[in-house]
Amino acid sequence: MINYSEFLVVAIDWNKEMSRNRLEQAFKSIDADHNGKISIKELMVAFGGSEMISEISKKMANKADANRDREIDGDKMINEIFKKMIKEADINRDGEIDFKEFCIYMENFKK
Repeated sequence: MINYSEFLVVAIDWNKEMSRNRLEQAFKSIDADHNGKISIKELMVAFGGSEMISEISKKMANKADANRDREIDGDKMINEIFKKMIKEADINRDGEIDFKEFCIYMENFKK
């Protein structure tokens, strides 16, 4: 199972400087409603929208369902992954990531 940190390793070119401007651009592109916070829904949309999430969840469920009894709920599994992503960066535990939390997380992540 891939977590948010592992995704960022692949998605971001760490050879480029992680400037505040780049962080702000990334944050704003995820914060679709422009309320200054990233919700789980915005995070899910930013990482491919519901169709991609649904496809990923099906593939993950098939891999996790080793005995093929169909007892794995892929959508629930994906939702849990995104909840974990939020939790990793959510310092004040309000269920969303504000810009300060995003910056702190990204700065700590690249170390």
